[in-house]
Amino acid sequence: MLQGDNSPFPTVKFFPIDTKIKEGDSVLSADDGKYFPENLLVGYVEKIDAEKILVRPVIDWNRVHFVNILKRKKLPWKNG
Repeated sequence: MLQGDNSPFPTVKFFPIDTKIKEGDSVLSADDGKYFPENLLVGYVEKIDAEKILVRPVIDWNRVHFVNILKRKKLPWKNG
């Protein structure tokens, strides 16, 4: 899962501990969330350090003119 923090490079979260990841690896979408088709190229691993894995998105932000926001229902075991 990618998690944004308003920086140019989102962070990889929640992946199996035994996953072998190296800089330059492709980051693809999965169909786990049921919102996006699987195997869409999302970006490339930009940097790996002891605390996080940063991804360089493939999107050219200068060409984005429209964004669709997907809202999900509240989870029954969370407040929001």
